[in-house]
Amino acid sequence: MSARDSRFAWIGQRRGNRVGPIDESDLAAFRVIGVILLVVAVAVTAYYALDFDFAAYTTFRGELRTAQGTVVAVEPTDSFEPGVMRTGSKYARRDETTQIVAVSYTFVDANKVERHGISYLPASRLKVGSYVAIEHPVGRPEVSRIRGYRTAKYDQLPIGLTIMAGAGLVLVGVGLFWPVSVRRGRGRRNDD
Repeated sequence: MSARDSRFAWIGQRRGNRVGPIDESDLAAFRVIGVILLVVAVAVTAYYALDFDFAAYTTFRGELRTAQGTVVAVEPTDSFEPGVMRTGSKYARRDETTQIVAVSYTFVDANKVERHGISYLPASRLKVGSYVAIEHPVGRPEVSRIRGYRTAKYDQLPIGLTIMAGAGLVLVGVGLFWPVSVRRGRGRRNDD
């Protein structure tokens, strides 16, 4: 028996050495595993959505005004960049360079009203008292951020989350639509 034959021997034992369509139990397993992957992906996405920087993709797309602001507080958060491994593992990268920092600032808008805001960025090196460029949409100084910073902790989802959701969709798709294509394929061959 060759190495290839021995590697796939379990298929022959499970399926009784027959070749043909995938069993319904296999398709059900594909659907269950796919749904589990999708549920986990949705749950993790919901967690990230709580602190996601939606304003970067909506509010800050138009014309922006700038003002000079002053940093009043710099505090590290308990959050790290998505996709960074925890410390203690062999390839750990969670440290001060990936920890997200909250920077509080004040500025005076065009109407001479003092405004306060918080921006986020990993490994921010700003100090209290530093002058910063603040940007805000025209006519909406209440929505502001430090130029180059975020209005929330996260601005992207981990790539693994996208891969997990894609794998779940493929498994559910195969589990739902495979029997239909097999039946249609058999019907055409018998008609010929």
